Amino acid sequence: MKTWTGKLWAGCFILMSFAMSASATVFYVNVSNSVPATPFNTWSTAATNIQDAVNVSTDGDLILVSNGVYKAGGLVIYGALTNRVAINKAVTVQSMNGPKKTFIQGYPIAGINAVRGVYLTNNAALFGFTVTNGATATTGDNFNQRSGGGIWCESTSASISHCIVVNCSANLYGGGVFSGSLLNCTVTNNTAGSRGGGALAGVLTNCVVVRNSAAFGGGACSNTLFGCTLTNNWATSAGGGAFSCVLRAGLKKQDEAMFMRVGGA
Repeated sequence: MKTWTGKLWAGCFILMSFAMSASATVFYVNVSNSVPATPFNTWSTAATNIQDAVNVSTDGDLILVSNGVYKAGGLVIYGALTNRVAINKAVTVQSMNGPKKTFIQGYPIAGINAVRGVYLTNNAALFGFTVTNGATATTGDNFNQRSGGGIWCESTSASISHCIVVNCSANLYGGGVFSGSLLNCTVTNNTAGSRGGGALAGVLTNCVVVRNSAAFGGGACSNTLFGCTLTNNWATSAGGGAFSCVLRAGLKKQDEAMFMRVGGA
């Protein structure tokens, strides 16, 4: 199976493989497979949706995903809101060829039929996907069901790397991403009804946050950002770029204090 070309991706793939326990099991997912068969431990018997592979995995395992648009399957974690992929174990879900080839698609109409893109529990990892068209419920718990239209994380121990989160929405908080630690991700064209159009309550490193919107913190709200680019985000109340965030690298102390107080332009 050909992997995503490029030295960076190959290097990351190798490092992650070395980091895995010797007892870890690898599971495979291919949306085009005509003969999926449990336990999905070869490409010829690969699952056709990611959730099926997660369901048979255990902590520490690796799930490899081939090219395609993954818009079937799912699991409810909180309330009645379905997550297209619920990574409810401390496993790594990784695409073979990167976010331009591999898509996780929710259902973008907020309310009872909404489908969030991805849920990640503590110490779970998502690597190399485009997460798109996720949305949240409009009733229920403010954080668990009405936040994180694209990706919702239990804490910043959940990691999201080399992903694109686009065209997702949350009724309240974190249109693109709620919590989690993001590395080398692009968060774009997401919206939130209240705070954090792009991201809320997470840690972002070397990320691009662009064209997101919310009432407060169009790009980011209540995040810590390291070496990130925020551009063309907007807010209807305060903090078009960032609101109540800590920004590191490239900002002077007085600029940082201003962002924490009133949000960036």
